[in-house]
Amino acid sequence: PNFETTVPGIFVAGELGGMGLIRNALTQGRQAIEAIHARRGGKRIEGVVDVAIVGAGPAGFGAALTATSLKMSYVCIDQESLGGCVFQYPRGKVVMTSTVDLPIIGKVKFSIASKEELLAFWQQVEAKVGLKMNVPAKQLQEVVACLPSQRSPTVSQLASQEWVAVETVIDEATVRIIIPRLKSLGAEGIVEYPLNKVVH
Repeated sequence: PNFETTVPGIFVAGELGGMGLIRNALTQGRQAIEAIHARRGGKRIEGVVDVAIVGAGPAGFGAALTATSLKMSYVCIDQESLGGCVFQYPRGKVVMTSTVDLPIIGKVKFSIASKEELLAFWQQVEAKVGLKMNVPAKQLQEVVACLPSQRSPTVSQLASQEWVAVETVIDEATVRIIIPRLKSLGAEGIVEYPLNKVVH
């Protein structure tokens, strides 16, 4: 599914499209951005963002992370704050009870997460940076072991079977500390980038 409406270029995902489950909304946000990216074919218009994400709820959060992972320029707009509809839920409401696979971050397991815990997780992600690099496949386990992330990094095979791309989310202050170690393990093309651009 690509979630495009009858108005060309307008995509609807998450609660607005009738999908209230947070896990599914996160997935729909990712799928919608992947569909937009595939259609655009990497084309860019000078001075124009690739996508405007309206709403910083679950679908918007998934969409923003996906846009970042696909190197798309974007702006995320919400009338209130990060969390969107979840921000309005009653205090202590259980909102997540399953594993979700998020772009850049990887698999995140919520055994039982309340509204407050989920919002705190999103705010932590917003305060972190993305880190990506190319790593010799034979050094992958050592590189993953030295990353201070609590989540599994995203690992993708490159054209050469001897190399993989590794992407993760870490505290900004940690980047400068671990880069020398990553380089010593053979990591190349190390790039740090911001995760979110949210306009309230």
